[in-house]
Amino acid sequence: MKKTLTIIAVLCGAFPAFAQAPPAPSSTLPVRRVALFTSGVAYTERGGTIDGDATVPLLFRVAQINDILKSMVLIDRQGQVLPATYAARDPIGHTLHSFAVDLTQNISQQEILSRLRGTRIMVETAGKPAVTGQIMGVEQRQITVDGKVSSVQYLNLLTDDSLVSLRLDTVTSMKLLDERLNKEFREALTTLASTADDQRRQVTLHFADAGKRDVRVGYVMEAPLWKMSYRLMLGGTAADKPLGKPYLQGWAMVENTSDEDWKGVRVSLVSGRPISFVQDLYQPLYLPRPIVAPDIVASPFPQLNDGSLVSKADNGAAGPQGPPGFGRGGFGGGSGSGSANRLLSLRSPSGAAGASGAMGELGESGAADS
Repeated sequence: MKKTLTIIAVLCGAFPAFAQAPPAPSSTLPVRRVALFTSGVAYTERGGTIDGDATVPLLFRVAQINDILKSMVLIDRQGQVLPATYAARDPIGHTLHSFAVDLTQNISQQEILSRLRGTRIMVETAGKPAVTGQIMGVEQRQITVDGKVSSVQYLNLLTDDSLVSLRLDTVTSMKLLDERLNKEFREALTTLASTADDQRRQVTLHFADAGKRDVRVGYVMEAPLWKMSYRLMLGGTAADKPLGKPYLQGWAMVENTSDEDWKGVRVSLVSGRPISFVQDLYQPLYLPRPIVAPDIVASPFPQLNDGSLVSKADNGAAGPQGPPGFGRGGFGGGSGSGSANRLLSLRSPSGAAGASGAMGELGESGAADS
């Protein structure tokens, strides 16, 4: 419950005066001490007695969960502190992407049907029997009514007998016949509806041991700044002494924005400014990972040469030619007359002979001709 506390600080002492409020529901670990700082944070300490294995639920606003996860300390000197549990918050977009029908954006009926292509549905139209078939898609058609051309959407269904086209503006109801898809569609809508009432989160504390004992819980969270105002009465407070001792009165304004009344709570006002920051620990984080392609080795292929191997014969008749490269006397041009030497040259694509040099073939004597 929200209320305002006023603390009157007089020159000779401090006398707190708390605003009256209805009693708050009792808690296993009520608030015992609050320290307010001028940096916009407050340290809250809870304490109480538990017996044996205990589970203590605490409710916080969603905006306060990050501070709770960052600063909460549990102390059980005679027992064992177990892990605290809370409901995780997955990004709504990440959750909706996991369903068969993606409802991340506000999509139209045409877009929903387009994403459900291939799904069997039962369609009812005004004044006609129901039609059952698989969704093929939605198309736009131009029709003329009273001399005016308008665009109308048609739903194409593949039934057991034929292909049927139905005007979407005449459809009264559609039912998904796939139970799994129908269930996921409803779960996606339920997830969207849950974000509308998402103001509170429960953090459950767990303690383990036997016997009664005192436990404490402390945390730092955001709080309104406490403010001061002063009054100075130069004539004093006595009506019969107008020239009395000056009287100074100070007021400290503290706002309790929590859901619990501060009854029997020790409040400390600190003018220090401790370093405070906000760290998003409640939002799940997903780290993008690089995509590594598999290592593929290409098959080897033969090397190609743009040049051409041309043979020239000397003047004179040449004998029968055999396979090039081997002669009777060693490496040579052919198997004909030994005196008919042949010159092999590698020509470039431009046709210039001897660009790459020339090699005389070996005759019968094995000597290279020039």
